[in-house]
Amino acid sequence: MTYLSLGEAAKVAGVAKGTLSKALKSGKISYVEKTPAGYRIDPAELFRAFPAQRVETPQNERLATPQETVEVAVLRARLEAAEQRAADLTRALEQSHEEKIRLLTLLPAPTPATPPRRGLWARIRGIAVLTPS
Repeated sequence: MTYLSLGEAAKVAGVAKGTLSKALKSGKISYVEKTPAGYRIDPAELFRAFPAQRVETPQNERLATPQETVEVAVLRARLEAAEQRAADLTRALEQSHEEKIRLLTLLPAPTPATPPRRGLWARIRGIAVLTPS
């Protein structure tokens, strides 16, 4: 039967060596023997106290193909409706801009501003009349 050293057991269980050492000293885990080289721990006893940590690797990882749910279909429909509404609003804005340009071309050209008319005495004396602005 294969037994584990303290370091191997800590690595397999996914805990620190100090944690495992405390568990051995407190009696939470029993060991087969203690030698000058270290503890010899039965793997079954180790996993009783510290269940094995499952390591995810590509070999044992299950890759599931996502299934389309009702929620995805609803979200797609909402997205399509929003995109259609955005296209409609863009088209309406462009038409409004074109209409504005058409109406501006129909307006008569502005006439140049005429200077304010001066009174008789101002014309005689050559004084300009200040008009309120």
